[in-house]
Amino acid sequence: MESYDGTPESRNGLETTVAQTLENLGNAQTRILDVRAKIGARTNTLDSTRSLHLDSEIITTEIMAELRDTDYAEASTRLSAQTLILEAAQASFVRVSRLTLFSQI
Repeated sequence: MESYDGTPESRNGLETTVAQTLENLGNAQTRILDVRAKIGARTNTLDSTRSLHLDSEIITTEIMAELRDTDYAEASTRLSAQTLILEAAQASFVRVSRLTLFSQI
């Protein structure tokens, strides 16, 4: 602007300089918005991770409390019952899977 003396050449030079400056400012603003968006995405990821970590910590605490308070005799009985049910289901599956249309005839 100091070199502007009112001549058409200096006016053109000033217009070019102003246009380039505006374009540079627009580019800078776009870059700032891109960086803000990336920071926002990272912040969201951190918040999600923190929430997941807290949830995992709560669940782990509950599981540890259950393990400490486990009645081993009752757990052993329950395991035996579930094993018996599983074995019966497997035996039934084997018998049913051997059936074919020809064995029905």
